Amino acid sequence: MNGVVDGAAFLLPQWPHAFGAPTLRGIARHTPADFQVREILGFDPDGRGEHLLLEVEKIDLTTPAAQQLLARAYGVHPREVAYSGLKDRRAITTQWFSLRVGMHRTATETVALPEGLRVLQAHKNSRKLRRGSHKGNRFTLVLRELEGDLDTLPPRLQQVAENGVPNYFGPQRFGHDGGNLQALQTWWAGGREPGRALRSLLLSSGRSFLFNAVLAERVAQGNWNQLLTGERLNLDSTARHFAAAAASDAELQQRLLQGDVHPTGPLYGRGESGVEEQAAALEQRVLAEHPALCAGLLREGLEHDRRALRCLVRQLHHELDGTTLCLEFELTRGAYATAVLRELVTTLEEPELETRS
Repeated sequence: MNGVVDGAAFLLPQWPHAFGAPTLRGIARHTPADFQVREILGFDPDGRGEHLLLEVEKIDLTTPAAQQLLARAYGVHPREVAYSGLKDRRAITTQWFSLRVGMHRTATETVALPEGLRVLQAHKNSRKLRRGSHKGNRFTLVLRELEGDLDTLPPRLQQVAENGVPNYFGPQRFGHDGGNLQALQTWWAGGREPGRALRSLLLSSGRSFLFNAVLAERVAQGNWNQLLTGERLNLDSTARHFAAAAASDAELQQRLLQGDVHPTGPLYGRGESGVEEQAAALEQRVLAEHPALCAGLLREGLEHDRRALRCLVRQLHHELDGTTLCLEFELTRGAYATAVLRELVTTLEEPELETRS
């Protein structure tokens, strides 16, 4: 397939599945209650300072929309309202926001919030939230009107629980019908330069596409969860990565099996990738298929980073009632629930513009 800026038309690929295409089909997001997310903060508020840390439930609202509404309700500028991660719109989601309200305001004060927003708990904290500061997310998903052989579900769930799933960026990252990528192509072809927020989203979509392309090749080769020579590894549940001493290293192999480390793929940009030998050769071959996209990302000044190729699916539970399936699981931050769903069921749903855990 041509790269997003290398061809006249754009079609989002069907990235390969780790365990073969699922045989079940079902309806996702029939209602917002069918997609529930609870953000796992990962630290305790310290109870002091000028920031108000709120755990907020939102229904059918984007995170930026909730940010604006909270700013208005608490009488602060929107830039004084921070959050750790973006959450789905068509869903019931619980996430944390920090508001810089000053030392005088207490956590016990209440304010009137519009429909769709509810504060579950409030604490004072000495620091604002930073992007990516949460630990992960807990999902509760309902899939309805399942069709296909239901006997294939238990073994597929076991495969996912034991092996994790390819850590693809979900279709939400690319916009409806790949619209973000098409907008990136239009911009680079001489269109109007987007504003700061949209620019960031479009560039992220571009290098997410390249990451998925590299991951797809490794899934096709069956080594997305194995060590290649010259690999760079991610330390589980962190943004840290390091060079593997050798693909045959017994200790690293054991850590890989235990889920302590994961192979990584490129978040393309300037600087050294840190991979060598087999890993580097594979990445270079895939990236060479998208020269204009690579050149554009370098021109925009993005710095190279790494992302885990594998995502572990923790605390996976399911309940099947006739043709309705309820799933519960936890993912580390930055991973997509759609990456899990696509290994289990072919879903019919309308993707959000941008969803990120």
